[in-house]
Amino acid sequence: MTKKHPSIWIRLIQTIYFFWMALAFSSGLLLFFIPMVIPLMIHEVKGGAISFFFIRTWARWFSLWSGIWFKVLYKSRAKEQPVAIFVCNHGSFLDTPALARAIPGQFRPLGKIEMTRYPVFGMLYKHVVVMVDRSSTESRKASILQLKRFLNQWVSVVIFPEGKMNRGKEYLTPFYDGAFRIAIDTQTCIVPMVISGAKELMPRDVPFTAKPGVVKVAFCEPVPPEHPAFAEVASLKAEVYQRMETMLRQISS
Repeated sequence: MTKKHPSIWIRLIQTIYFFWMALAFSSGLLLFFIPMVIPLMIHEVKGGAISFFFIRTWARWFSLWSGIWFKVLYKSRAKEQPVAIFVCNHGSFLDTPALARAIPGQFRPLGKIEMTRYPVFGMLYKHVVVMVDRSSTESRKASILQLKRFLNQWVSVVIFPEGKMNRGKEYLTPFYDGAFRIAIDTQTCIVPMVISGAKELMPRDVPFTAKPGVVKVAFCEPVPPEHPAFAEVASLKAEVYQRMETMLRQISS
């Protein structure tokens, strides 16, 4: 049986909607840019509490005007942790507002330096994200030290262990070791979390198309340093992978 493709009229509507969604995304950034960035420039941690209030306000603005809603499941599991390494799958640009809507408190994600080239968003990105150039050994080492510094200041971090966006149909691609080495080195609790539905609403294989709908964000049971999996990187990585894949299957069905 051949797969049916959307008609030209549906594709046109999805393209128009894509640009409306991009307008909602960028207009919110412009509207809240100053209160999001200035506090971080004054003090990266104390100012972060103010900045992240407005980052969440921007995410709500985007949701309201775009028609993309974020349903957060098992949020109490994240609230239980004063500081954590949030490990999340990555499949869409919609993951950015999803993280802002879901994670309580301020956090710092690890992200690619290439994202700074986007106007406005790139300027905010420089102040919020721990940037890494994966082609540079020195950059990778510096980003790990910076993540550890934030953890020592009781600021949670977010790491996408797949390393890049998952463009395939599988739930998860293989994980890199970095997040799990940092967790073991700092003895910090890992909170696995998953995002489902974002790739379907904004498919990467069909450029400039999108549609409204619901993105689900779910937190798995935390993996504390006392867990036997913390004995080594391989076991911790396998434990987190299994929890995330199980949760993705559960909320995607």
